[in-house]
Amino acid sequence: MNCTKHILSSTIGFALYLSINAISIWGGFFPLLPLEVQTTEVLIAFFVSQALSFGCVILLSASLAFRVPKLLQRTKPGLYPAIIFLGSVFIILSMYFEDYTLALIIAGGFFLGGGCAGLFTLWQSIFAAMSTERSNLTLILGAMAAPFVYSVVNLAPEAIAAFLVPMFLAPLCGTCLTIATHEVDFNQPMFEDKPTEHSAVYHRAVKDHWRSALCLGALGFVSGIVRGIAVLNDDIIFLVNEASLVGMLISAVILLIACCLRWLKIDLTDIFRIVYPALIVGFLLVPFLGAQYLTAFVTLTYFAFSLIQMLMMMQVAQISRNRGIHPVFIFGLFAGIAYIMQSIGFIVGWYGTLLPDQPALSLFGISQISTFILSMSLFIAIGSSFTDLLSRNSISLDSIELFHFTNNSFLLKAIEDKTQSAVKLAERTKPKLPTASAEQSNKPCQIRHKKVSPSDDTDVMRDMISKQCHILKARYGLSIRELEIAELLVRGNTVPAIATKLFISEHTVKTHSKHIYAKLGIHKKQELLELVEDIQVH
Repeated sequence: MNCTKHILSSTIGFALYLSINAISIWGGFFPLLPLEVQTTEVLIAFFVSQALSFGCVILLSASLAFRVPKLLQRTKPGLYPAIIFLGSVFIILSMYFEDYTLALIIAGGFFLGGGCAGLFTLWQSIFAAMSTERSNLTLILGAMAAPFVYSVVNLAPEAIAAFLVPMFLAPLCGTCLTIATHEVDFNQPMFEDKPTEHSAVYHRAVKDHWRSALCLGALGFVSGIVRGIAVLNDDIIFLVNEASLVGMLISAVILLIACCLRWLKIDLTDIFRIVYPALIVGFLLVPFLGAQYLTAFVTLTYFAFSLIQMLMMMQVAQISRNRGIHPVFIFGLFAGIAYIMQSIGFIVGWYGTLLPDQPALSLFGISQISTFILSMSLFIAIGSSFTDLLSRNSISLDSIELFHFTNNSFLLKAIEDKTQSAVKLAERTKPKLPTASAEQSNKPCQIRHKKVSPSDDTDVMRDMISKQCHILKARYGLSIRELEIAELLVRGNTVPAIATKLFISEHTVKTHSKHIYAKLGIHKKQELLELVEDIQVH
Protein backbone atom coordinates (compact mmCIF):
# COMPACT_ATOMS: atom_id res chain seq x y z
CA MET A 1 0.00 0.00 0.00
CA ASN A 2 2.82 2.40 0.89
CA CYS A 3 4.58 1.60 -2.39
CA THR A 4 1.37 2.45 -4.29
CA LYS A 5 1.13 5.78 -2.46
CA HIS A 6 4.76 6.54 -3.23
CA ILE A 7 4.33 5.77 -6.93
CA LEU A 8 1.13 7.86 -7.02
CA SER A 9 2.73 10.94 -5.46
CA SER A 10 5.80 10.69 -7.69
CA THR A 11 3.64 10.14 -10.77
CA ILE A 12 1.47 13.19 -10.04
CA GLY A 13 4.51 15.32 -9.32
CA PHE A 14 6.27 14.31 -12.53
CA ALA A 15 3.09 14.85 -14.58
CA LEU A 16 2.81 18.35 -13.10
CA TYR A 17 6.45 19.02 -13.98
CA LEU A 18 5.95 17.94 -17.60
CA SER A 19 2.88 20.17 -17.84
CA ILE A 20 4.77 23.15 -16.41
CA ASN A 21 7.61 22.42 -18.82
CA ALA A 22 5.20 22.36 -21.77
CA ILE A 23 3.60 25.63 -20.72
CA SER A 24 6.83 27.39 -19.76
CA ILE A 25 9.51 26.11 -22.12
CA TRP A 26 7.60 25.31 -25.28
CA GLY A 27 5.77 28.61 -25.37
CA GLY A 28 2.48 27.32 -24.05
CA PHE A 29 2.13 30.49 -22.02
CA PHE A 30 1.39 32.51 -25.10
CA PRO A 31 -2.01 31.00 -25.92
CA LEU A 32 -2.93 32.09 -22.38
CA LEU A 33 -1.89 35.71 -23.01
CA PRO A 34 -3.67 38.44 -24.99
CA LEU A 35 -2.95 38.52 -28.73
CA GLU A 36 -1.36 41.99 -28.54
CA VAL A 37 1.47 40.50 -26.45
CA GLN A 38 2.17 37.72 -28.94
CA THR A 39 4.41 39.61 -31.35
CA THR A 40 7.26 38.00 -33.28
CA GLU A 41 9.83 40.02 -31.33
CA VAL A 42 8.39 38.86 -28.01
CA LEU A 43 8.22 35.22 -29.09
CA ILE A 44 11.84 35.15 -30.29
CA ALA A 45 13.09 36.95 -27.17
CA PHE A 46 11.27 34.45 -24.93
CA PHE A 47 12.53 31.35 -26.71
CA VAL A 48 16.14 32.53 -26.85
CA SER A 49 16.25 33.61 -23.18
CA GLN A 50 14.67 30.42 -21.85
CA ALA A 51 16.87 28.20 -24.07
CA LEU A 52 20.07 29.89 -22.86
CA SER A 53 18.97 29.69 -19.23
CA PHE A 54 17.86 26.06 -19.54
CA GLY A 55 21.16 24.97 -21.12
CA CYS A 56 23.32 26.92 -18.67
CA VAL A 57 21.57 25.44 -15.61
CA ILE A 58 21.91 21.90 -17.02
CA LEU A 59 25.65 22.34 -17.65
CA LEU A 60 26.19 24.07 -14.30
CA SER A 61 24.39 21.25 -12.47
CA ALA A 62 26.54 18.63 -14.24
CA SER A 63 29.68 20.53 -13.26
CA LEU A 64 28.57 20.77 -9.64
CA ALA A 65 27.71 17.05 -9.62
CA PHE A 66 31.34 16.35 -10.49
CA ARG A 67 33.03 19.03 -8.40
CA VAL A 68 30.84 19.44 -5.31
CA PRO A 69 28.05 16.81 -5.35
CA LYS A 70 27.15 17.53 -1.73
CA LEU A 71 26.02 21.01 -2.75
CA LEU A 72 23.36 19.51 -5.01
CA GLN A 73 22.25 17.24 -2.17
CA ARG A 74 21.55 20.28 -0.02
CA THR A 75 19.35 21.90 -2.69
CA LYS A 76 15.83 22.30 -1.31
CA PRO A 77 13.06 20.76 -3.46
CA GLY A 78 11.07 24.01 -3.23
CA LEU A 79 13.81 26.16 -4.78
CA TYR A 80 13.08 25.50 -8.43
CA PRO A 81 9.26 25.73 -8.15
CA ALA A 82 9.86 29.13 -6.50
CA ILE A 83 12.00 30.19 -9.48
CA ILE A 84 9.25 29.04 -11.85
CA PHE A 85 6.73 31.01 -9.79
CA LEU A 86 8.89 34.12 -10.20
CA GLY A 87 9.25 33.58 -13.95
CA SER A 88 5.49 33.15 -14.31
CA VAL A 89 4.93 36.41 -12.46
CA PHE A 90 7.19 38.25 -14.92
CA ILE A 91 5.24 36.80 -17.86
CA ILE A 92 1.93 37.87 -16.32
CA LEU A 93 3.22 41.36 -15.55
CA SER A 94 4.08 41.78 -19.24
CA MET A 95 0.31 41.97 -19.90
CA TYR A 96 -0.09 45.02 -17.66
CA PHE A 97 3.13 46.99 -18.25
CA GLU A 98 3.26 47.43 -22.01
CA ASP A 99 6.29 49.73 -21.90
CA TYR A 100 8.34 46.96 -20.28
CA THR A 101 6.85 43.97 -22.10
CA LEU A 102 10.05 42.84 -23.82
CA ALA A 103 12.22 43.14 -20.69
CA LEU A 104 9.63 41.30 -18.58
CA ILE A 105 9.32 38.54 -21.20
CA ILE A 106 13.11 38.05 -21.28
CA ALA A 107 13.24 37.92 -17.47
CA GLY A 108 10.33 35.49 -17.42
CA GLY A 109 11.99 33.25 -20.02
CA PHE A 110 15.25 33.31 -18.07
CA PHE A 111 13.65 32.26 -14.76
CA LEU A 112 11.29 29.73 -16.35
CA GLY A 113 14.13 28.08 -18.31
CA GLY A 114 16.37 27.84 -15.25
CA GLY A 115 13.58 26.62 -12.98
CA CYS A 116 12.46 23.91 -15.40
CA ALA A 117 16.06 22.75 -15.93
CA GLY A 118 16.59 22.54 -12.18
CA LEU A 119 13.41 20.52 -11.72
CA PHE A 120 14.52 18.24 -14.53
CA THR A 121 17.77 17.42 -12.70
CA LEU A 122 15.93 16.79 -9.42
CA TRP A 123 13.48 14.39 -11.03
CA GLN A 124 16.35 12.61 -12.75
CA SER A 125 18.03 12.09 -9.38
CA ILE A 126 14.79 10.73 -7.90
CA PHE A 127 14.32 8.25 -10.75
CA ALA A 128 17.93 7.07 -10.44
CA ALA A 129 17.45 6.50 -6.69
CA MET A 130 14.44 4.24 -7.33
CA SER A 131 14.55 0.62 -8.46
CA THR A 132 14.46 0.01 -12.21
CA GLU A 133 10.87 -1.23 -12.24
CA ARG A 134 9.48 1.54 -10.04
CA SER A 135 11.45 4.24 -11.83
CA ASN A 136 10.28 3.19 -15.29
CA LEU A 137 6.67 2.76 -14.15
CA THR A 138 6.57 6.19 -12.47
CA LEU A 139 8.13 7.92 -15.46
CA ILE A 140 5.76 6.26 -17.94
CA LEU A 141 2.60 6.93 -15.91
CA GLY A 142 3.66 10.55 -15.34
CA ALA A 143 4.16 11.04 -19.08
CA MET A 144 0.72 9.55 -19.73
CA ALA A 145 -0.95 11.89 -17.22
CA ALA A 146 0.81 15.09 -18.33
CA PRO A 147 -1.25 15.69 -21.53
CA PHE A 148 -4.45 15.58 -19.51
CA VAL A 149 -3.14 18.10 -16.95
CA TYR A 150 -2.08 20.37 -19.81
CA SER A 151 -5.52 20.04 -21.44
CA VAL A 152 -7.23 21.09 -18.19
CA VAL A 153 -5.09 24.24 -18.07
CA ASN A 154 -5.99 25.10 -21.65
CA LEU A 155 -9.68 24.58 -20.99
CA ALA A 156 -9.63 27.01 -18.07
CA PRO A 157 -11.23 30.45 -18.62
CA GLU A 158 -8.82 32.88 -20.29
CA ALA A 159 -9.03 35.29 -17.34
CA ILE A 160 -7.42 32.78 -14.94
CA ALA A 161 -5.49 30.40 -17.23
CA ALA A 162 -2.20 32.33 -17.05
CA PHE A 163 -2.36 32.32 -13.23
CA LEU A 164 -2.65 28.53 -12.89
CA VAL A 165 1.11 27.87 -13.18
CA PRO A 166 2.28 30.20 -10.38
CA MET A 167 -0.76 29.74 -8.14
CA PHE A 168 -1.48 26.04 -8.53
CA LEU A 169 0.84 23.88 -10.68
CA ALA A 170 4.22 25.07 -9.35
CA PRO A 171 3.34 24.86 -5.63
CA LEU A 172 1.68 21.46 -6.05
CA CYS A 173 4.66 20.16 -8.04
CA GLY A 174 6.98 21.39 -5.28
CA THR A 175 4.90 19.57 -2.67
CA CYS A 176 4.98 16.29 -4.62
CA LEU A 177 8.71 16.71 -5.20
CA THR A 178 9.29 17.13 -1.46
CA ILE A 179 7.28 13.98 -0.73
CA ALA A 180 9.17 12.06 -3.44
CA THR A 181 12.57 13.01 -2.00
CA HIS A 182 11.52 11.57 1.37
CA GLU A 183 10.29 8.34 -0.21
CA VAL A 184 13.51 7.27 -1.94
CA ASP A 185 16.89 6.31 -0.53
CA PHE A 186 19.59 8.84 -1.35
CA ASN A 187 22.18 6.98 0.73
CA GLN A 188 23.47 5.20 -2.33
CA PRO A 189 26.94 5.13 -3.94
CA MET A 190 25.86 7.34 -6.82
CA PHE A 191 25.13 10.19 -4.37
CA GLU A 192 27.86 9.51 -1.83
CA ASP A 193 30.65 9.07 -4.36
CA LYS A 194 33.39 11.70 -4.67
CA PRO A 195 33.80 12.02 -8.44
CA THR A 196 37.14 13.81 -8.30
CA GLU A 197 38.60 10.74 -6.56
CA HIS A 198 37.28 8.38 -9.25
CA SER A 199 37.61 10.52 -12.37
CA ALA A 200 38.45 7.46 -14.51
CA VAL A 201 34.95 6.09 -13.83
CA TYR A 202 33.36 9.29 -15.12
CA HIS A 203 35.67 9.55 -18.11
CA ARG A 204 34.79 5.97 -19.04
CA ALA A 205 31.07 6.73 -18.81
CA VAL A 206 31.47 9.71 -21.15
CA LYS A 207 33.54 7.62 -23.56
CA ASP A 208 30.92 4.86 -23.59
CA HIS A 209 27.86 7.07 -24.05
CA TRP A 210 28.73 10.15 -26.07
CA ARG A 211 27.43 8.42 -29.20
CA SER A 212 23.99 7.88 -27.70
CA ALA A 213 24.04 11.51 -26.53
CA LEU A 214 24.88 12.59 -30.08
CA CYS A 215 21.85 10.67 -31.42
CA LEU A 216 19.66 12.48 -28.92
CA GLY A 217 21.29 15.77 -29.91
CA ALA A 218 20.53 15.15 -33.59
CA LEU A 219 16.83 14.72 -32.80
CA GLY A 220 17.02 17.79 -30.58
CA PHE A 221 18.41 19.75 -33.53
CA VAL A 222 15.55 18.57 -35.73
CA SER A 223 12.93 19.48 -33.11
CA GLY A 224 14.57 22.89 -32.72
CA ILE A 225 14.32 23.52 -36.46
CA VAL A 226 10.64 22.57 -36.41
CA ARG A 227 10.02 24.93 -33.51
CA GLY A 228 11.95 27.72 -35.26
CA ILE A 229 9.74 27.34 -38.34
CA ALA A 230 6.62 27.14 -36.19
CA VAL A 231 7.34 30.39 -34.32
CA LEU A 232 6.85 32.42 -37.50
CA ASN A 233 4.00 30.31 -38.86
CA ASP A 234 0.66 31.27 -37.34
CA ASP A 235 -0.93 28.03 -38.56
CA ILE A 236 1.28 25.69 -36.55
CA ILE A 237 2.93 27.71 -33.78
CA PHE A 238 0.48 26.53 -31.12
CA LEU A 239 0.52 22.99 -32.48
CA VAL A 240 4.03 22.39 -31.14
CA ASN A 241 2.81 21.89 -27.56
CA GLU A 242 -0.05 19.64 -28.55
CA ALA A 243 2.21 17.61 -30.85
CA SER A 244 4.80 17.23 -28.11
CA LEU A 245 2.31 16.04 -25.54
CA VAL A 246 0.45 13.74 -27.93
CA GLY A 247 3.83 12.26 -28.90
CA MET A 248 4.67 11.82 -25.23
CA LEU A 249 1.34 10.09 -24.56
CA ILE A 250 1.79 7.69 -27.49
CA SER A 251 5.39 6.99 -26.46
CA ALA A 252 4.35 6.28 -22.87
CA VAL A 253 1.62 3.87 -23.97
CA ILE A 254 4.07 1.99 -26.21
CA LEU A 255 6.63 1.71 -23.40
CA LEU A 256 3.98 0.63 -20.88
CA ILE A 257 2.84 -2.16 -23.21
CA ALA A 258 6.47 -3.21 -23.70
CA CYS A 259 7.03 -3.31 -19.93
CA CYS A 260 3.86 -5.30 -19.25
CA LEU A 261 4.45 -7.87 -21.96
CA ARG A 262 8.11 -8.70 -21.67
CA TRP A 263 11.59 -7.93 -20.43
CA LEU A 264 13.39 -5.84 -23.04
CA LYS A 265 16.76 -4.16 -23.57
CA ILE A 266 17.00 -1.16 -25.88
CA ASP A 267 19.45 1.64 -26.54
CA LEU A 268 18.98 5.21 -27.73
CA THR A 269 20.92 4.44 -30.89
CA ASP A 270 18.35 1.75 -31.74
CA ILE A 271 15.52 4.28 -31.62
CA PHE A 272 17.59 6.66 -33.73
CA ARG A 273 18.04 3.96 -36.37
CA ILE A 274 14.27 3.43 -36.49
CA VAL A 275 13.20 7.08 -36.76
CA TYR A 276 16.13 8.20 -38.92
CA PRO A 277 14.68 7.08 -42.31
CA ALA A 278 11.27 8.66 -41.57
CA LEU A 279 12.84 11.99 -40.57
CA ILE A 280 15.14 12.07 -43.60
CA VAL A 281 12.27 11.44 -46.01
CA GLY A 282 10.08 13.88 -44.11
CA PHE A 283 12.58 16.72 -44.39
CA LEU A 284 13.22 16.10 -48.07
CA LEU A 285 9.48 16.49 -48.74
CA VAL A 286 9.03 19.67 -46.64
CA PRO A 287 9.80 22.15 -49.49
CA PHE A 288 7.38 20.50 -51.90
CA LEU A 289 4.25 19.91 -49.83
CA GLY A 290 1.90 22.37 -48.15
CA ALA A 291 1.07 23.54 -44.65
CA GLN A 292 -0.99 20.44 -43.84
CA TYR A 293 2.02 18.22 -44.46
CA LEU A 294 4.21 20.52 -42.36
CA THR A 295 1.69 20.20 -39.53
CA ALA A 296 1.81 16.39 -39.73
CA PHE A 297 5.60 16.47 -39.86
CA VAL A 298 5.72 18.60 -36.69
CA THR A 299 3.69 15.92 -34.92
CA LEU A 300 5.97 13.13 -36.16
CA THR A 301 9.14 15.01 -35.18
CA TYR A 302 7.99 15.78 -31.66
CA PHE A 303 6.71 12.24 -31.22
CA ALA A 304 10.22 10.95 -31.97
CA PHE A 305 11.86 13.53 -29.71
CA SER A 306 9.41 12.84 -26.86
CA LEU A 307 10.02 9.10 -27.08
CA ILE A 308 13.78 9.40 -27.06
CA GLN A 309 13.61 12.00 -24.27
CA MET A 310 11.80 9.50 -22.03
CA LEU A 311 14.26 6.77 -22.94
CA MET A 312 17.10 9.17 -22.17
CA MET A 313 15.84 9.56 -18.59
CA MET A 314 15.57 5.79 -18.25
CA GLN A 315 19.06 5.21 -19.60
CA VAL A 316 20.62 7.94 -17.45
CA ALA A 317 19.08 6.29 -14.36
CA GLN A 318 20.36 2.91 -15.56
CA ILE A 319 23.90 4.22 -16.09
CA SER A 320 23.87 5.87 -12.69
CA ARG A 321 22.75 2.69 -10.92
CA ASN A 322 25.14 0.44 -12.82
CA ARG A 323 28.25 2.56 -12.40
CA GLY A 324 27.52 4.33 -9.14
CA ILE A 325 28.02 7.80 -10.63
CA HIS A 326 25.96 10.90 -9.93
CA PRO A 327 22.86 10.93 -12.21
CA VAL A 328 23.03 14.70 -12.71
CA PHE A 329 26.51 14.37 -14.23
CA ILE A 330 25.53 11.81 -16.86
CA PHE A 331 22.22 13.64 -17.38
CA GLY A 332 24.26 16.77 -18.14
CA LEU A 333 26.07 14.88 -20.91
CA PHE A 334 22.85 13.78 -22.62
CA ALA A 335 20.67 16.81 -21.95
CA GLY A 336 23.50 19.30 -22.48
CA ILE A 337 24.21 18.02 -26.00
CA ALA A 338 20.49 17.63 -26.78
CA TYR A 339 19.38 21.11 -25.73
CA ILE A 340 22.40 22.94 -27.11
CA MET A 341 21.74 21.33 -30.50
CA GLN A 342 18.02 22.06 -30.12
CA SER A 343 18.81 25.75 -29.56
CA ILE A 344 21.06 25.77 -32.63
CA GLY A 345 18.31 24.08 -34.62
CA PHE A 346 15.82 26.70 -33.43
CA ILE A 347 18.07 29.53 -34.66
CA VAL A 348 18.56 27.77 -38.02
CA GLY A 349 14.83 27.18 -38.45
CA TRP A 350 13.89 30.69 -37.39
CA TYR A 351 16.57 32.44 -39.48
CA GLY A 352 15.83 30.28 -42.51
CA THR A 353 12.21 31.43 -42.61
CA LEU A 354 13.22 35.09 -42.70
CA LEU A 355 13.48 34.98 -46.50
CA PRO A 356 9.90 35.87 -47.41
CA ASP A 357 10.69 36.40 -51.08
CA GLN A 358 11.89 32.84 -51.52
CA PRO A 359 10.05 30.64 -48.99
CA ALA A 360 10.49 27.45 -51.02
CA LEU A 361 14.24 28.05 -51.35
CA SER A 362 14.64 28.68 -47.61
CA LEU A 363 12.70 25.52 -46.71
CA PHE A 364 14.82 23.57 -49.18
CA GLY A 365 18.00 24.85 -47.53
CA ILE A 366 16.68 24.00 -44.07
CA SER A 367 15.75 20.48 -45.18
CA GLN A 368 19.22 19.93 -46.64
CA ILE A 369 20.94 21.11 -43.47
CA SER A 370 18.72 18.86 -41.35
CA THR A 371 19.35 15.86 -43.58
CA PHE A 372 23.10 16.47 -43.38
CA ILE A 373 23.09 16.75 -39.56
CA LEU A 374 21.01 13.58 -39.18
CA SER A 375 23.19 11.63 -41.62
CA MET A 376 26.45 12.70 -40.02
CA SER A 377 25.12 11.89 -36.55
CA LEU A 378 24.17 8.39 -37.67
CA PHE A 379 27.53 7.97 -39.38
CA ILE A 380 29.55 9.06 -36.33
CA ALA A 381 27.43 7.39 -33.65
CA ILE A 382 26.70 3.99 -35.16
CA GLY A 383 29.32 2.99 -37.72
CA SER A 384 31.77 4.13 -40.35
CA SER A 385 30.40 1.84 -43.06
CA PHE A 386 27.29 -0.06 -44.03
CA THR A 387 28.89 -3.27 -42.77
CA ASP A 388 29.55 -1.68 -39.38
CA LEU A 389 25.95 -0.50 -39.26
CA LEU A 390 24.66 -4.04 -39.73
CA SER A 391 27.14 -5.82 -37.52
CA ARG A 392 27.44 -3.39 -34.62
CA ASN A 393 25.67 -4.58 -31.47
CA SER A 394 24.22 -1.50 -29.81
CA ILE A 395 22.89 -3.43 -26.82
CA SER A 396 25.44 -2.48 -24.20
CA LEU A 397 25.84 -2.88 -20.47
CA ASP A 398 23.94 0.33 -19.78
CA SER A 399 21.13 -0.27 -22.27
CA ILE A 400 17.67 0.56 -20.94
CA GLU A 401 16.15 -2.41 -19.14
CA LEU A 402 12.36 -2.49 -19.38
CA PHE A 403 11.28 -5.13 -16.88
CA HIS A 404 7.71 -6.37 -16.87
CA PHE A 405 5.87 -5.13 -13.78
CA THR A 406 4.24 -8.41 -12.78
CA ASN A 407 5.93 -11.52 -11.46
CA ASN A 408 4.55 -13.72 -14.22
CA SER A 409 5.92 -17.25 -13.94
CA PHE A 410 5.05 -17.98 -17.57
CA LEU A 411 7.16 -15.06 -18.77
CA LEU A 412 9.99 -16.00 -16.42
CA LYS A 413 9.93 -19.56 -17.78
CA ALA A 414 10.07 -18.20 -21.34
CA ILE A 415 13.10 -16.07 -20.48
CA GLU A 416 14.84 -19.04 -18.89
CA ASP A 417 14.07 -21.22 -21.91
CA LYS A 418 15.54 -18.52 -24.13
CA THR A 419 18.68 -18.50 -21.99
CA GLN A 420 18.93 -22.28 -22.23
CA SER A 421 18.65 -22.02 -26.02
CA ALA A 422 21.42 -19.44 -26.07
CA VAL A 423 23.57 -21.79 -23.99
CA LYS A 424 23.06 -24.63 -26.45
CA LEU A 425 23.74 -22.36 -29.44
CA ALA A 426 26.95 -21.13 -27.83
CA GLU A 427 28.00 -24.73 -27.20
CA ARG A 428 27.55 -25.60 -30.89
CA THR A 429 29.27 -22.51 -32.30
CA LYS A 430 32.13 -21.68 -29.94
CA PRO A 431 35.66 -22.74 -30.90
CA LYS A 432 37.15 -25.74 -29.17
CA LEU A 433 39.41 -24.66 -26.35
CA PRO A 434 41.29 -26.64 -23.75
CA THR A 435 38.93 -27.28 -20.87
CA ALA A 436 39.21 -28.44 -17.33
CA SER A 437 37.98 -31.83 -16.26
CA ALA A 438 34.27 -32.43 -15.80
CA GLU A 439 34.70 -32.50 -12.06
CA GLN A 440 36.43 -29.11 -12.07
CA SER A 441 34.00 -27.49 -14.50
CA ASN A 442 31.09 -28.11 -12.15
CA LYS A 443 32.81 -26.44 -9.20
CA PRO A 444 32.91 -22.64 -9.49
CA CYS A 445 35.20 -22.31 -6.48
CA GLN A 446 37.91 -24.43 -8.17
CA ILE A 447 38.37 -22.14 -11.19
CA ARG A 448 38.41 -18.82 -9.42
CA HIS A 449 41.90 -18.12 -10.72
CA LYS A 450 40.30 -17.36 -14.11
CA LYS A 451 39.51 -13.76 -13.34
CA VAL A 452 37.95 -12.92 -16.66
CA SER A 453 36.04 -9.65 -16.90
CA PRO A 454 32.69 -9.91 -18.71
CA SER A 455 32.37 -6.14 -19.07
CA ASP A 456 33.03 -6.05 -22.82
CA ASP A 457 30.98 -9.12 -23.82
CA THR A 458 28.41 -9.80 -21.15
CA ASP A 459 26.35 -12.19 -23.30
CA VAL A 460 29.28 -14.46 -24.23
CA MET A 461 29.09 -17.99 -22.83
CA ARG A 462 32.72 -18.75 -21.92
CA ASP A 463 32.30 -21.87 -19.82
CA MET A 464 30.05 -23.62 -17.35
CA ILE A 465 30.13 -20.67 -14.93
CA SER A 466 28.87 -18.27 -17.61
CA LYS A 467 25.98 -20.59 -18.41
CA GLN A 468 25.07 -21.03 -14.76
CA CYS A 469 25.19 -17.30 -14.07
CA HIS A 470 22.96 -16.53 -17.07
CA ILE A 471 20.39 -19.03 -15.81
CA LEU A 472 20.66 -17.41 -12.36
CA LYS A 473 19.96 -14.03 -13.99
CA ALA A 474 16.83 -15.37 -15.71
CA ARG A 475 15.47 -17.05 -12.59
CA TYR A 476 15.95 -14.18 -10.17
CA GLY A 477 15.65 -11.13 -12.44
CA LEU A 478 19.21 -9.85 -12.07
CA SER A 479 20.17 -6.80 -14.10
CA ILE A 480 23.06 -6.90 -16.58
CA ARG A 481 25.42 -5.22 -14.12
CA GLU A 482 24.36 -7.61 -11.34
CA LEU A 483 25.03 -10.54 -13.68
CA GLU A 484 28.52 -9.19 -14.31
CA ILE A 485 29.35 -8.76 -10.65
CA ALA A 486 27.84 -12.12 -9.68
CA GLU A 487 29.96 -13.88 -12.28
CA LEU A 488 33.11 -12.08 -11.18
CA LEU A 489 32.39 -12.96 -7.55
CA VAL A 490 31.90 -16.60 -8.43
CA ARG A 491 35.21 -16.57 -10.29
CA GLY A 492 36.94 -15.46 -7.11
CA ASN A 493 37.55 -11.77 -7.83
CA THR A 494 37.94 -9.46 -4.87
CA VAL A 495 35.93 -6.25 -4.46
CA PRO A 496 38.92 -4.01 -5.44
CA ALA A 497 39.61 -6.21 -8.48
CA ILE A 498 35.99 -6.00 -9.64
CA ALA A 499 35.99 -2.22 -9.17
CA THR A 500 39.12 -1.95 -11.34
CA LYS A 501 37.80 -4.24 -14.06
CA LEU A 502 34.41 -2.52 -14.34
CA PHE A 503 35.55 1.09 -13.79
CA ILE A 504 33.35 1.59 -10.75
CA SER A 505 34.05 2.36 -7.09
CA GLU A 506 34.42 -0.35 -4.44
CA HIS A 507 31.42 1.09 -2.63
CA THR A 508 29.34 0.55 -5.78
CA VAL A 509 30.50 -3.07 -6.02
CA LYS A 510 29.46 -3.69 -2.40
CA THR A 511 26.05 -2.12 -3.01
CA HIS A 512 25.42 -4.25 -6.11
CA SER A 513 26.52 -7.33 -4.15
CA LYS A 514 23.93 -6.54 -1.46
CA HIS A 515 21.25 -6.21 -4.14
CA ILE A 516 22.30 -9.56 -5.63
CA TYR A 517 22.13 -11.29 -2.26
CA ALA A 518 18.73 -9.75 -1.54
CA LYS A 519 17.28 -10.99 -4.84
CA LEU A 520 18.72 -14.46 -4.33
CA GLY A 521 17.64 -14.65 -0.69
CA ILE A 522 21.17 -15.28 0.57
CA HIS A 523 23.56 -13.43 2.87
CA LYS A 524 27.15 -14.19 1.89
CA LYS A 525 29.45 -15.09 -0.98
CA GLN A 526 29.74 -18.78 -0.09
CA GLU A 527 25.97 -19.17 -0.45
CA LEU A 528 26.23 -17.58 -3.91
CA LEU A 529 28.89 -20.14 -4.89
CA GLU A 530 26.74 -23.00 -3.64
CA LEU A 531 23.66 -21.65 -5.44
CA VAL A 532 25.51 -21.37 -8.74
CA GLU A 533 27.09 -24.81 -8.27
CA ASP A 534 23.64 -26.40 -7.85
CA ILE A 535 22.37 -25.06 -11.21
CA GLN A 536 22.20 -27.85 -13.76
CA VAL A 537 22.99 -26.95 -17.38
CA HIS A 538 21.71 -29.38 -19.98
